[in-house]
Amino acid sequence: MFAAEFETVATSGRQRQAAAADASGGDGARDGLARALCRVVEISREGARLQTYIPLVCGSLICLHLPDTEGVLARVVWASDFSARCQFRKALSAELLESLSSRSWESAKGWLASRREFG
Repeated sequence: MFAAEFETVATSGRQRQAAAADASGGDGARDGLARALCRVVEISREGARLQTYIPLVCGSLICLHLPDTEGVLARVVWASDFSARCQFRKALSAELLESLSSRSWESAKGWLASRREFG
């Protein structure tokens, strides 16, 4: 289990819409787009199970900002309260999956802190 961030993506060609304010309560993004913190509970090459702090809508498109990635597009295929399952548009590489699977919550918190400082 490790931390990540996500934001919803508009599917109509308009600018991406914010998912919600980030966990700190601010807007969280320099380009005006808010990101929300989540926990990746399970991950595979094809998708992930998330614990979120805001509810996601089944069928919505998200950009999941995983450690060591610029963001992965995924479709929410199941959502209930503050849990969701998403399917990646493009399968993760075996190398990236191995790297992500070995991450701990503590190491991911450091990654998130560096994103907030420099990103």
